[in-house]
Amino acid sequence: MAKKKNLIQRVETWRYDLPLHCPFCGVKAIDPESDSDPAGDLCKHVLFLAHDEGFELRTDKFNALMKIQGVEDDDIDLSDKGYDGFTDRVELENAIKFAIYTPAPSFFGVYIGFSPTEDE
Repeated sequence: MAKKKNLIQRVETWRYDLPLHCPFCGVKAIDPESDSDPAGDLCKHVLFLAHDEGFELRTDKFNALMKIQGVEDDDIDLSDKGYDGFTDRVELENAIKFAIYTPAPSFFGVYIGFSPTEDE
């Protein structure tokens, strides 16, 4: 029997108005009440930060896992439901992705992935 892939776990929510904390260390990752750049002060567990228009942050670990080192966002194959579908394909044990959507009419999505570090 073939070994089952360790795809990233997915948590989907429509609560875009609440802060999001890292599930591994508790550091606040997204704060909807803050005007600061969300990619500016993230913990070591963040793999990527994206939205429906592109990536805000891609770590070296994420780029290696997805085989996109040196590839521009515009050149990534997003044929499987955009950035949301692309980030669902991460194969990494214990990784977690939060997909956060705003309600109608926009349904705009924000996607942030976390993973434990090698020493955890």
